[in-house]
Amino acid sequence: MPSIISADPTPAADRRERSDRYARPDGSAVRLRSIRPSDGDELLALGDRCSDQTIYRRFFSPRRALTPDELTRLVTVDHHDREAVVVIIDARIAAVARYDVTHPGTAEIAVLVEDAHQGRGLGTLLVDELVARARANGIERLEAETMADNRAMLAVLQRTGLRSASALTDDGTWIVTLDLVR
Repeated sequence: MPSIISADPTPAADRRERSDRYARPDGSAVRLRSIRPSDGDELLALGDRCSDQTIYRRFFSPRRALTPDELTRLVTVDHHDREAVVVIIDARIAAVARYDVTHPGTAEIAVLVEDAHQGRGLGTLLVDELVARARANGIERLEAETMADNRAMLAVLQRTGLRSASALTDDGTWIVTLDLVR
């Protein structure tokens, strides 16, 4: 798990404006911040740098193109019912994670990490941040739908240390529910 190098002094209650730097186990530093509406082009570039398998695991389809409306939705959040955070490496978005409230008290999460940076703790960093933001917004459960062969995402969810429940669906995906109530 990356350790924090420097934290923006913004109070935790207003995490949307924070920009924190973290040290990775290899000694390199990354920056974590909220997504911004101006991140559209960078988000598209992130998708272009991802393999077909990575895109498939995130979107459950081989899609590559986003409509302008879809892109706007991905970069526009209200920091309560819809939240998204990005990891910046070398001035580029290398990973993104988001939650969207699906019904009161529950939000669905999704994570996308560029292939070149997978297996280096970014998914864990992002999910931990989403957990903190969701708790601050009164969300009690996070749900992740992931393919049964996506062991990396399943491990990220397990590493949260939260109580969880998992169910295998008829189409071969796992629904993992993380309990945020302490």
